[in-house]
Amino acid sequence: KKVPDALHLLFGHTDLISRDADITLSAPDLAENGAVVPVTVSSTLQGVESITLMVDKNPNALVARYTLAKHTLPYIKTNIKMAETSHIIAVLKVGDKLYSTRRKVKVTLNGCGN
Repeated sequence: KKVPDALHLLFGHTDLISRDADITLSAPDLAENGAVVPVTVSSTLQGVESITLMVDKNPNALVARYTLAKHTLPYIKTNIKMAETSHIIAVLKVGDKLYSTRRKVKVTLNGCGN
């Protein structure tokens, strides 16, 4: 349910390397409806195997996980649900390393039915 637990279950460890310069996480500063929050993630990192999205204050932190084919550009665009104002965390797996960036989004209308 929490970010460290999800990271451990998915990857076996929770050590994140912050890479704000190499990962672009786009989301609105203010989401009027937490049920539909547009998110885009892209990166200049080479060899990205997966992109995982988490929201630290959602009832379940894991929102989505995308496994990328070899030689695929690391780019996703989706809509997510957010229960309340919190951070969206993008985690990119490259080999045995986890790179991340985060962005705080203010939610005015709860999107998780709470």
